Amino acid sequence: MCKAHRKSNFDHHYGILSRRIPDSTRTLTTVGLNRWSRHHADRVRYAYLTTNSAESMNALSVHARKLPVTVLLEFFRASVHKWFWEHRNTADGLTTPITPYEECKLGKRNRKSLTWSVKPISQVKFEVMDMKKGGKVNLQDKTCTCKQWQLSGLSCRHVMAVARYFVLHDVTTHVQKYFYTETYKSAYMEDINPLDHISEWIDPGHLQTVRPPLVTKQQSGRPKSTAHIPSQGEDKDNFKSKRKCSRCLELGHTRSTCTAHYDLSEGTQKSKCKSKKKAKPKGMVKGKGKGKREDSCSTQFDSTYNLSDD
Repeated sequence: MCKAHRKSNFDHHYGILSRRIPDSTRTLTTVGLNRWSRHHADRVRYAYLTTNSAESMNALSVHARKLPVTVLLEFFRASVHKWFWEHRNTADGLTTPITPYEECKLGKRNRKSLTWSVKPISQVKFEVMDMKKGGKVNLQDKTCTCKQWQLSGLSCRHVMAVARYFVLHDVTTHVQKYFYTETYKSAYMEDINPLDHISEWIDPGHLQTVRPPLVTKQQSGRPKSTAHIPSQGEDKDNFKSKRKCSRCLELGHTRSTCTAHYDLSEGTQKSKCKSKKKAKPKGMVKGKGKGKREDSCSTQFDSTYNLSDD
């Protein structure tokens, strides 16, 4: 629906969506049809609600977004530097009037329109029969009733059929200038220079120190851990939480594995046996037979050992 160029195609798909999901239709209408629909677009490839370029940059910097801001900016600069260098070398090796990507698309559209027939209306107007809704091409105004030529800037299949009718081998005259190889080369002419070392930077003296924002409201979600994260080369064992024995107060073990000497004459030792309640089998009468509650012993002993008698 969003890629439909004809009004009839857009209305058809929009009507199906409104009958099946009316809430989504109302939301899309409130946002504005010109923000996401090609047919209602006010400009050519402009003012769309979302673009794939922003999503591509987010996916590219997913591993660098957690780094300091200076490192993140240097990552973007190095990426743009690499792209400009690669595309500049690619553009220098092109000999065709338009880029290879557009040549491939025009080749596919030409093959799909091989069986279409063309009927001249005037010197600049032609009717193309494509066994569907057809199309009317105006070479002077560079328009077609399918609106694909106007919105994309690249010759549609109806224009390709007209060019084949005139036995034209060069269809670059029906392509917008931003698909030309020369335009592709001029887009990557400038150099992306790296920054000098920080010791060679020129300080104008009036730069303001940017500090992080003061957050007074507690952020939602689990609080961030304040534990030290060891850097590369640091000993990770020094930052791990170590166990402390509650008996000898030494690190590295617990009370259950403590082997330190313990003088029994210095105190008393007590132990308690908690009462255990056994599960009562089904069908048993309370207080009779095996269903009766049995409490284990609850004893305490206080013994003082005199090591001098041994």
